[in-house]
Parts: sequence; structure tokens; C-alpha cells
Amino acid sequence: MTVPVRAGPGLLLEKSADDTRMYRAGDEVTYTYTVAHTGNTAWPMSGSPTISSRT
Repeated sequence: MTVPVRAGPGLLLEKSADDTRMYRAGDEVTYTYTVAHTGNTAWPMSGSPTISSRT
């Protein structure tokens, strides 16, 4: 039996911060973004994606 696999795009975006310290209101927090291609098709974009953090 052959089961066809449908092509589909997919991205995984993970946002993290230093979790070894306690933050208080007004503290500056630096975030790290990790982006992974999880789809089973070719990456459709050229270059690197731009990610904007919004409050």
C-alpha cells in the first residue's frame, strides 16, 4: 500500500529569554528567536527572514 504525502509548508518559531533570573517591571529582556523549517517543501524565500518583536 502506498500512502501519498501531501506537500505543505511549515515553520516553527520559538521565542525564549534567560530563564535563570527573575525579571521585574521595567527590566530589559533580551529575547532569542529560533526559526526552523518544518515543512516538506523547499524553502520558498531567498535570504533570511526578518522578525520584528512587538510589545
